[in-house]
Amino acid sequence: MYVIEVVPIARGAFKDSLTFFSKKNLPPGVIIDAPVRGKKIPALVVVSTEAREARLELRESSYVLKKLEPKTVRRIFPESTIRAFESISEYHALPLSSVLSYFSPRALMESSLGIEKSSEEKRNDDTASDIVVLQAEYGERVRMYRNTAREAFARGESVVLLAPTLVEAETLYQELRRGIEEQVVLLTSLASKKTAQATWKRVVEDPEPLLIIVTPSFLAVPRANIHAYLIERESARSYRGRERPYIDARVAAEELAKKQGSRLLVADFPLRTETRARLEEGRVEELMRLQVSSQNRARVMVEDARKKSVEGVPTAKKKFSVFTERTENTIREELKKGSRVFIYAARRGLAPLTVCNDCGAPVVDPASGAPMTLHKTEAGNVFVSFYSGAVLPANISCSSCGSWNLTSLGIGIDRVVEELALRFKESNVFVLTADTADTHAKAKKISAQFFNTSGALLVGTERALPYLTEPVELSVVASIDSLLSQTAWRAHEYALSTLFFLRDRTERTMIIQTRQSDHEVMRAIATGNPTEFIRRELHDRKTFLYPPFATFVGLTWVGTERAVQKMSDTIKELLTGWDLVGPLPARQVGKNRYLSRAVIRLEKGLWPHSRLRETLKTLPYEVAITIDPDEIV
Repeated sequence: MYVIEVVPIARGAFKDSLTFFSKKNLPPGVIIDAPVRGKKIPALVVVSTEAREARLELRESSYVLKKLEPKTVRRIFPESTIRAFESISEYHALPLSSVLSYFSPRALMESSLGIEKSSEEKRNDDTASDIVVLQAEYGERVRMYRNTAREAFARGESVVLLAPTLVEAETLYQELRRGIEEQVVLLTSLASKKTAQATWKRVVEDPEPLLIIVTPSFLAVPRANIHAYLIERESARSYRGRERPYIDARVAAEELAKKQGSRLLVADFPLRTETRARLEEGRVEELMRLQVSSQNRARVMVEDARKKSVEGVPTAKKKFSVFTERTENTIREELKKGSRVFIYAARRGLAPLTVCNDCGAPVVDPASGAPMTLHKTEAGNVFVSFYSGAVLPANISCSSCGSWNLTSLGIGIDRVVEELALRFKESNVFVLTADTADTHAKAKKISAQFFNTSGALLVGTERALPYLTEPVELSVVASIDSLLSQTAWRAHEYALSTLFFLRDRTERTMIIQTRQSDHEVMRAIATGNPTEFIRRELHDRKTFLYPPFATFVGLTWVGTERAVQKMSDTIKELLTGWDLVGPLPARQVGKNRYLSRAVIRLEKGLWPHSRLRETLKTLPYEVAITIDPDEIV
């Protein structure tokens, strides 16, 4: 008889391992089906002990062990990958079960695929790994990926390329497979169960070296001869899960490379501030000399939206327009040539903010106090709260002074679309947002229609950017100010990355409308050189102890107003002695639903902190933990 300790491979409130007894010895590292809460779910065996060695513990136990009779026993991940999962778990302060679930796609769990115990890496010493960085625009990055793959193939080794989104993975697959079609495979969450299982089987069994292009959930492919992990566009926000568990796939790739002794290549233009700090400290190396300035030949025009003149000629005061006169004229000229024009808007709705002209009070959600966004619907315009989902009619008066003199401020995508339809009636206008394309297939369809239509306009939010799979002749940023004014401490860096991403996909002209034309982000994109911005950002973060010069451990919890307050009191008491900011006052996010957050600041190099991790383990599952969250207030 044996006592078997397993970790369920499931998202949920599994904070510890589960223990069973078995007639058969099940070696650590194998996947079995275990009875949990009346169901059979996959689980990883972590400890197997003969019952006679655990007699004392069994006698003192307050519960009876269930019998384990697995129908299948297989090994999916090599030992080095499991060690990486343990490190990823420690870094993110997550139970191992959550990490296992994140990197174990359902198609894999429902198959009988496995690897041999002998299928281990030839390098598993942490010191064998090295990290290199590549700051270059997209075309140069693709060329370097191809060269890296070919060099690895010559040595009989494979390469894993991690892409931040489905469409970017598909685009890289099409671009990189030319000339090496038989050695490039694609694994994404979009693949059917049959395709995913067949591709996974090939990754495990094919003796030929492969270039394996994946999205985050398929990152932990069990390949024995991985020469390098490549991270494409490392600044992409989609590398961190938007739902629990909040795993950063960039951290996961680094841990996998470290445990397997593989090289890690981090690439983007520009690189993240955290990566540049590591480069200056000598903890990573340049693959090749960093590209300092954009090589894109597109003309960049920073258009001051406050000006009421065109090329120095004063104009009469006129009704508000989304576009300046010069921007409108440029769009018209490009459309006449049959060019394709992309227009970026950061916010959904007609306007992100509406205020009273008499007293200055904004229109806010009556429950949460959050500003409401003006939206256009079939039934007419309404105010919508993204926090609670509350809806108010557009013909309301000021809640503060009763005035009807309300003015909408800012530029939302609905307003952009309205004005384009009014001013460019002869042109096709396509809209790509989370509302119009809630699936990858819909987004691809809209993108294809746009690129197949001469003289067309595509209006999109951040959702649309990866679907610019071809360059456009003209790109217009309707307004960047809402990005620059976000409360996220990375807001300016995100704005800069967005603008350089768009510049890289523009052939002739890029226009950026802003009321902050002297902002450091505007100077960087106008010159094409982000060096000064990065230097300033590093200085500010070091001065105010922001990452990478400190680590933020973010805590978020949601519940009824009473439950949230009770949890706030618990957290405050539990984390006494730590540098705790908060808990902040709860805000309403739904009907009888409130959200609160707190942040622990740690000195550089102290995380993962074993004592703090043990304390965090005692928190209920309702408290979500995020390392270096974007929002801390």
